[in-house]
Amino acid sequence: MPLVIGSFISRHVYNQKLITAHDISSKAACCFLDVKMGQEQKKGTSWINPQEILVVIHLAHVYHEQGRQFRIITPYDAQRSAIESSLNQRGFHGKINASMWTPSKETRKTT
Repeated sequence: MPLVIGSFISRHVYNQKLITAHDISSKAACCFLDVKMGQEQKKGTSWINPQEILVVIHLAHVYHEQGRQFRIITPYDAQRSAIESSLNQRGFHGKINASMWTPSKETRKTT
């Protein structure tokens, strides 16, 4: 993973013990969004933020239309599932694994 992401996760989640092997150091490799109107809601044993989901879906569409590569990272399983479902309903085919969504080759070729 890019250094900017790995360093953030290492510092805030793993007490500086996570080490990334990639040499991508550009801050442009990562974008954090603050969705001010978003409100986290408990869903089962996890959490979702419906407003964040809408923003992520919109950005995925914009990035795809621009031909940009992107990944979606979210810490909550329910949020991951909702984003994945929303993307797939809109014709994006991909999978979120370990909280990261990657467009499939089919999405990149057909939509």
